[in-house]
Amino acid sequence: MSFTLANLGEMVKISREHKVLTQDHVAQLVNPKTNRSVIAHLEQGRRLPDPLLLEAICRLLDIPRDYWLPFTQEGVEQIIQFEQSIGELVGRVVELSQRSESIYSVAKDSIQRLFGTALTDLSQV
Repeated sequence: MSFTLANLGEMVKISREHKVLTQDHVAQLVNPKTNRSVIAHLEQGRRLPDPLLLEAICRLLDIPRDYWLPFTQEGVEQIIQFEQSIGELVGRVVELSQRSESIYSVAKDSIQRLFGTALTDLSQV
């Protein structure tokens, strides 16, 4: 099963609302220094919090580990940024199915050939 940041955000929102919690309340429960906007950006599928905070949010909301664990892995933000950049270029949502290493490697090589830039340089495009 492939699970996108948008899917995770939707699950966070639904779980939070089911528990009758506000974004502010979730933010304060997981870490008193956390701002409501962190929860809002996650729910909108716009930005991931750091892995430990994401884990705390999802555990608080009883979201199964299988859904959020892939988003705590090293390099996931880079892959999400890559998917968004390619999506903008082709005019549709692009998702690397299950974010497998082989697909990631092929995509990275293709970007290098097509644009003459490494995947790590996409933030500068």
